[in-house]
Amino acid sequence: MNNEALKAIQSVIDAWLAEKEYHFENKQVYSFTSPTNPEEFLLKFSNSIRKNRKEDVEDEIVMSSEKFITTSLSENPSAENLSADVKKLKKVLKDLDEKYYKEANEIKDKI
Repeated sequence: MNNEALKAIQSVIDAWLAEKEYHFENKQVYSFTSPTNPEEFLLKFSNSIRKNRKEDVEDEIVMSSEKFITTSLSENPSAENLSADVKKLKKVLKDLDEKYYKEANEIKDKI
């Protein structure tokens, strides 16, 4: 595994996991090796929250990102792959957060 790529991607993921607008957010990362290409890794991200705002009403939001596919973790990646993958990963996480917080804030505004 390419340690330089792993560190760069892990840094982006760690920063995303640390950023929370709400205390009870549950951010998760799922990783898989591609069944068709052992040099390809698939990552999926999710964020969820569940809050009881009244005894009989529960708000729940569960959202997942699109799949993030990378080959930069393989033994022989190209340098362009790593910088492109980091940019693409940041966009995937930003898109997920924008959708998630939009819905979370709409629920918050109704309370």
